[in-house]
Parts: sequence; C-alpha cells; structure tokens
Amino acid sequence: MSVAAAPAAVRSINDPEMIRQINALRQIDNVTNWYYIAREYAFAGCVIGGAILLFETCFTSAWSLLWAVPLVFLVSLCVGATQHRLATFTHEAAHYMLFRNRLLNEFVSEWFCMFPILGGTHGYRVQHIGHHQYPNDPDLDPDWAQLRISGHRFQFPMTTSQFLWHCFFKQIIWWPNLLRYVLARATFKVDMGNGPYKMKRKGALPMRLIGVGYHVALAGVLTACVWTDNVSLMMWLPAAMYVVALAAVIAAPERWFVEYTVKCDIPTRWQTALRYTFNTLLMSGIAWLTLTTGSPWWLYYFLLWMMPIGTSFSFYMILRQLVQHGNADRERFTNTRIFLVHPLIRMAVFPIGNDYHLPHHLFTMVPHYNLKKLHELLLTTQPYQDEATIVPGYFFHDDQPDRHPTVLDLMTHEMKTH
Repeated sequence: MSVAAAPAAVRSINDPEMIRQINALRQIDNVTNWYYIAREYAFAGCVIGGAILLFETCFTSAWSLLWAVPLVFLVSLCVGATQHRLATFTHEAAHYMLFRNRLLNEFVSEWFCMFPILGGTHGYRVQHIGHHQYPNDPDLDPDWAQLRISGHRFQFPMTTSQFLWHCFFKQIIWWPNLLRYVLARATFKVDMGNGPYKMKRKGALPMRLIGVGYHVALAGVLTACVWTDNVSLMMWLPAAMYVVALAAVIAAPERWFVEYTVKCDIPTRWQTALRYTFNTLLMSGIAWLTLTTGSPWWLYYFLLWMMPIGTSFSFYMILRQLVQHGNADRERFTNTRIFLVHPLIRMAVFPIGNDYHLPHHLFTMVPHYNLKKLHELLLTTQPYQDEATIVPGYFFHDDQPDRHPTVLDLMTHEMKTH
C-alpha cells in the first residue's frame, strides 16, 4: 500500500549520500535523554503527588472514600502511560542509544527505568536481539513466543468484532488477562535455538531463594518497626540486613547467576547488587514516610504505582505489541509500519519513537529523537515509497481511507496487502 505521493527526486536506499545522511542521524550523546527521563518523572510526580493530596484530604475531611475509585482509575491511566514510556527508554538502552557511555546507558536504564517497573535491561536486550533477527517468525521471534505464553498470540487476520473483543475490551473486562501478560513478560527467559540470544548458563535456584528470602524478611522487619513505632530498630536493622544480603551476592558462586552469549556491560552479580540496593532504599523510604507522617504510604505505592503495572501499563503494551507486527509478513519493508496517530494515543501506546517503528527496524541504531527525520529521509527512496505502510489512525480513517489503513484495518480481513 502506497504511503504518500512520491517526491520529485527518488534515490536508492544504498545511495552513498543517503547512507551519509542516515549515519548523521545515528549520533548519540550523554545529555539528550536526561531531559526525556526527567520529563517522565516530573509528570508522574505531579500525577501521583496530586492523587496523594486528594487522598489525604479525604482522610482528614468529610469527603467520601468513594472518590478514590475514579481517582485511582484516572491515575492508573496516566501512570501506566509513564511506565510504558520508561520501558521504552530501556528499549533505547537495549540498542545502546540511551547514552553514548555504555556504563551510563546501563545504569540509568536499570535504576530509573527498569527497576521501578520490576524489569531488567540485559534480559530484555537479549530477547530483543532475537526479535530483530527474526521479526514475525512464529518459531524464532521471542516476542511471539512471549505472546503465546501469555495467551495473546492471536490468529490474523481477525474480524473487526474479534479484534475489538480479544485485543481491546476483553483485556479491560477480565483483568487477569493483563496480569498474566505482565507476569509472562517478567518471567520470560529466552533460550531458543542457537542464536545470539541463547543462554550459556541458566543460573541456579539458591540465588533466587536468597533474593526472595531477603525481600520478604526486609518487608516483615520494616512492617514490624512501623507497627511498633520502633525508630531505633529501624535505623540499624534494615541496614544490617542489607549488608548481609549484599555479602551473600558478592560471595555467591558464579554458577548461581544467569549468563547469556551476549555479554552484559554490568555483570549479573552486580546487577543483582544494584537491584537489592534499589529495592532496599525504596522499601525503607516507604516505611520511614509511613512512620513519620502516619499516612499509609505503602497503600499509596500499591494503588498508584504497582496497580498500574498490572493494568494500564500492560494494556498499553498489548495495544502496541500486537499491532506493530500483527498480520504482517517477514519482509524488510513490510514486517511493521509507521503509526501517525492521535497525540494522546501516541503518548500512551506508541511513545518514544514507537510510532516510527519501520524506520527503527530498518536502521536500529538511530535514536528515538531522530526517527521522524529518518522517516522523512527514507520517503525519498523508491522501495520505502512503494512498500512502507503509514497508519494515520487507530480506529478511525483520515480523509483518504482508500490510501491509508487504520490499525483496525490492518488487523482484520479488510487489510490490503502490497
């Protein structure tokens, strides 16, 4: 399906000048993405802070707590979108495009993007390498394997009613579908074939038991300290537990840690230590806030951050992951599309360059803030003009329905192929 009227000058995608211009778009720095990450945290801080203020008002006034129901729903929509964008920054980090410095790239992705949403950068990177190597291959694409596990690998093309029910309304009405999706992503381990994403060592149970045991024990100790109002004990016992847990991580045999063929920039042992540090600071911070203010900060954290992970964040991920490659082939210019949708849909469903997904698959080392420029550059080449598909709406057509399909069109039997 044609994407746009052809510009006057048509070039080859392998033209030397074209390659030079594309290479210029690959420039990465150690500054730009700080702005984007800070913007997400500022937005989330305003939303969550405003919600907590309203909760406190309900607790201290005659307002009914029934106001909490629509409030939590609205906050979940906003926070889930933020979590989706944070996860997309890890997509940039997986391609080493978040920051030019490799250690900074890994640390910021872990600490500010993945640890808050219970994920890990390198595990995602290993899966994503396979996705780019075998896009839409039902046997070798790890993304499709993960969708099968979560029960979201649908048969395409679908009818309109099937798409609306299975991919949209059913996810909202039956919440366990969303939870199953996020749990499948969290626990999915890529170990397929002999590709570059194959595990060299899967790790052993003891390290997992140590992690679970430490976090459960820490939560119990912090809860007891808050419950008994024991400030002195909370000042030293969690810190002592952290030191012991960290020592266990450092002393653990190498065979207790997962290892992939793709080398980690931060070894798994130190990733584990970083995760323990992050979770200890987070849990201790919630406990200290609860103890000093008397407000249920643990409840705020669950309702305003953890609940969106299992609901709206998962929903946005499904709406994106299914349609970026669903009902598409494995060819270079037609295995995914360009989504020029409403700004609110883009913010929640196709954030941080996910709207220009075809240019990303064609040139994976162009950072998200240059993908629009890359798309405009590629429009001057013949194969991109002839084969790439622009999608200007999720459910509704623009003013040229015969030229541009919606997402709904692409997923159903009404889709037109090249």
